[in-house]
Amino acid sequence: MKDPAEIFAASVRLTGRLQRTHPQIARILVRTGMAYLTSDSGQAPQAMRDLQVAADNGRLDIDDVRTAVAMADGALLGVLHLLETSPDLDAERVTDQLASRLLCMFGMTRAEAQELATRPLPSLPAT
Repeated sequence: MKDPAEIFAASVRLTGRLQRTHPQIARILVRTGMAYLTSDSGQAPQAMRDLQVAADNGRLDIDDVRTAVAMADGALLGVLHLLETSPDLDAERVTDQLASRLLCMFGMTRAEAQELATRPLPSLPAT
């Protein structure tokens, strides 16, 4: 992937799917995730880099990358919690919808956001 907006969307989608693929990791994120929003390690610095590159390339409209990370990660933590407490929900559909809506929140058209949020995801190595 080369498009920074697609990279961001894929990161959201893959992280959201952790609730079904790696529920213990998702549970840890939900319970301790707020501390990661401002951490110098973990996902926050990578999310800030991805969002800054997307903003610098004109793909997303972001005024303050730290605020953007807080908004995106807060929504993601909420979705992880929802998926944990609602096992009947389709995690793929919910996380794709989250990615699409976050892209819209950051200035992308709904049609383009939907297209990016439904592209095939990269394969992850088995754990």
